This record gives sequence, structure tokens and C-alpha cells, in this order.
Amino acid sequence: MKKKMTLQTLSDAQRKTQALLDAHIGGRNKAHATATSELSGFLSYADKSVIDQRGRRATGLIADNTYDILLLDIGFYVGRLFTNAPNGSDTSMALIEVTGWGDYRQYKFTRMTDGKTWTRTIYTDQNDTGWNDLEWISATIMNGFTGRCVVHRIDNNGRANVELRMNLTGSLELTTPIDIATLPMGHTSLDPNPIYFVGTGGVDTGSIPVGLYVHGGNKLGVYRIDDGHQTITTIRGTINFERSDSTV
Repeated sequence: MKKKMTLQTLSDAQRKTQALLDAHIGGRNKAHATATSELSGFLSYADKSVIDQRGRRATGLIADNTYDILLLDIGFYVGRLFTNAPNGSDTSMALIEVTGWGDYRQYKFTRMTDGKTWTRTIYTDQNDTGWNDLEWISATIMNGFTGRCVVHRIDNNGRANVELRMNLTGSLELTTPIDIATLPMGHTSLDPNPIYFVGTGGVDTGSIPVGLYVHGGNKLGVYRIDDGHQTITTIRGTINFERSDSTV
């Protein structure tokens, strides 16, 4: 039997409908169904984060709060006070970029005052590269040599490696070793003994091997290993060595 409509039932129905509208209008979270790959819907929190990231709009962090970089969610952030930050960073404003998925993360830290950048990659709990300095720094060339001599430092799991590249022009005639560059702070050897390498020397008839060595912590030297009949006018090469302590 059909229920008879009364003023009371009509009032109750109106009240329930109004309550649903009040809960829905301006509502968030479960008030709206989110979009899927197959069905249209409303924008979810995760979707908004992705859109903001692709627009490279950063989240401004509270200036006086300290944030652990490794606990930041995927996204872009601007702030000044951080833990687990690169050595050499300061309290000036920095742009932090966190990308990846789950426990596979890459972090990019850019100091906004000068654009200096570090990167760090974490592969679950199996590998953490530590903060790597992407910048190539010029060594101080000496004893009449000119050209390019730059160093780059890579920190990996608490071990620091230095890569040095050179393409120098000068004159090496004698068999006596001479120093050709001074390495910058933080890119020196901590080994008390010289570390030896082989480079390439240019002579009139082509190329010959030359000896290179890092000694005294911050000096790059060169010496002849041939018979010395031709003047060496260029010195080229790439060398790599490990520092014993990455904190220095």
C-alpha cells in the first residue's frame, strides 16, 4: 500500500535532502568521486600534486621550520633550513626537487643564491649515492703552463672520488718532475704517498706517454718517461683517485 504523503513526511524528506546538499557543497575528500584512467571525475590530491610538479610550482616551506630532505614527498619545495642537506649548503633559500617512486628516489638540491647544485639517488635501502657536487672546479695552473685543468668530486656511500681532466700547453724538456697545477680544497688527496698516473704528451712527431702524479695532498706534477729528445708542448689526460675521508 502506497504511503500517504503528510506534512511531516514531506518536512523530513526536505530536511534530509538539505543535509545531503550541505555536506556536498564545498565538500572535499569522499564528497566527490575522483577521475580514473577510464572514467571522468574530480581532481584528487595526488593528481593535483602531479599537475603542480609538471608546472614546476614549488611548495613554500615555513622559513623558521627545519625539514628533513629525505622525508619530503615527491614534489618541488623552497626553503632554507634542512637536515640531511649537502655539505657546503647554507641557510640561504634552496630549491629541492624530489622525483621517483616509492623507495626509489632522486633528490636535487639547488642553492638559489648562486645556482650551485647537488644530486643524490637512493635505491631502496641497498644504495645511497650521497650528495654529489655536479660542478667542475678549475685547478690553479702553474709554472708557465696554460689551458684547462678541472676537477670534479663524487661522493658515493661515504667514499669520495675525485676526477681530474687536463689539456695544457707549455714546455717540458727536462726529465726533472715539475708541478703544473694546485688542486682546490675538497678535491685533494689524503694519501701521504704520491699517486701515479699516465697521461699523454704532445711532441712534434705525435704523442708520447708522460708521467703524472698527485703529491703533497694538492699538487699535480708531471715528469718525462721517454728519452727526452723532443720538447713536450701539450699535456692531456684524465685521472681518478679516491680520497680516504669524504668528510674533509
